[in-house]
Amino acid sequence: MDITLSHPQKSALKVPVGQILVNKRWRGSSVSKELDLSECRTMFTDGLGFIDFFPADSFAVLYITEAELLTPKSFTERTKLLAKDYSNRGVILVDVCRSPGYQELQDLAAIEHNLSVFPISNQNEIPRILQALMHAEIRQSSNPFKTSAPELGDMGQVQMSLLKKIPGIGDKSAQKLLSSYGSIKSISEISQERLETKIGKADAAKVYNYFRKRISS
Repeated sequence: MDITLSHPQKSALKVPVGQILVNKRWRGSSVSKELDLSECRTMFTDGLGFIDFFPADSFAVLYITEAELLTPKSFTERTKLLAKDYSNRGVILVDVCRSPGYQELQDLAAIEHNLSVFPISNQNEIPRILQALMHAEIRQSSNPFKTSAPELGDMGQVQMSLLKKIPGIGDKSAQKLLSSYGSIKSISEISQERLETKIGKADAAKVYNYFRKRISS
């Protein structure tokens, strides 16, 4: 797929509730076919520029391939654009398979620009993560009188949704981890023993093994 560095058109950014905006370059892909089979509705558009997906008004999502991790200039430019245009609302899904570029991406995105980076093993994981982000906004907006909750674009909301995609991890454990360690990047670097003190042995093993499987070299 050809990747552009152009900015999204403002007219293309309104995301109807229950729908996901998808960059037209994904049309015909396995990801688009899987989304078509899900409960959400997809809208393909050529106005998203360098963004791959908008699962909600609050979230802008990039997908970084393993091949891009081998050419830092490619993911650096897209990451900086995401941080500039969607500060505190940007999510990066990265295809990781023992690539040395992963740590560089993490440092750039999570540390320098406060973006949320989440490793996936292949494109088949993208649809369920997009659906989780879409549902996060629907749940948040379902009660217009609830003023105490964090804003939809807060990274805490994004990272909660992503952490809960780890098999077997629910709201309680995800919340404890984020309250204790602050970000997915920090959680991915914590020892299993320290995780156990927060969420118990069973959930700690699930979280630890999930990230070791994706980022170990």
